[in-house]
Amino acid sequence: MTDTLSKKQKASADFYGQYFWKDYEIEENAHLDFVIRGIGQENLENAQTLLDMGAGSGKFSILLKRRFPHLEITSVDLSPDNIATITRNAQMAQVNIAPQQASVTDLPFESNQFDLVLCVYMLQHTDAPAQGFAESARVLKSKGTSFYAIGCDNGLSNIHHGSRFFFNRVPAAWRKPSVYPLLPVYWALTHVLKSNKASYEELSKDLVDWLYNPLQNFVPKSDIQNWFAQHNLDFEHLGYTGLFKSMMLCRGKKQ
Repeated sequence: MTDTLSKKQKASADFYGQYFWKDYEIEENAHLDFVIRGIGQENLENAQTLLDMGAGSGKFSILLKRRFPHLEITSVDLSPDNIATITRNAQMAQVNIAPQQASVTDLPFESNQFDLVLCVYMLQHTDAPAQGFAESARVLKSKGTSFYAIGCDNGLSNIHHGSRFFFNRVPAAWRKPSVYPLLPVYWALTHVLKSNKASYEELSKDLVDWLYNPLQNFVPKSDIQNWFAQHNLDFEHLGYTGLFKSMMLCRGKKQ
């Protein structure tokens, strides 16, 4: 499957394996509460199957499985390194989830297969965010629920695109250290704007992702709302997260 990836897709998949998605964060009060609020407690209690799209280290999958052991959770990621990480983290956490390498823009599942779909912080890092959204809706069962955190265009997307030529040429070993001087300023901004970032480590991950991820395709807010209508999902806007409202939180119920 990796042989069919574009150079940008391959670079984006490798990006996470090279940097910081080695361990899942055990801060249950923050990360678990985030996804429970997004999906809905009742939905999680009554569902049987959940798909975690772009699962990274598997942290959301693992925390959800611990809290809701009845769920059958499939964790999809494009990076083979991340699949190995998810497998290792799940074993360490002593939970049973099903990691599978796949592109979120071409999911290897039947239509109407999952009760719940979790699709957070990753569509903007694909070649085709609209196609990834369409796939999330396709595999969701009728009356099923999906929860999204989608990178939306907050006026800074031109900066992202314009900076790619420079940032993609910074040597890999210098990338994480290069954000350290920016952390005090970023920390101050996040607390002034109340974007709920907890630590310098978490902020450094944000900055590395923002500056160096090879794929940055942020989506206009109007497009996101149109996607829900196009794929027969009821749209519920849950707010924003990230600096300058860079991530739109929304929930869909399939008609």
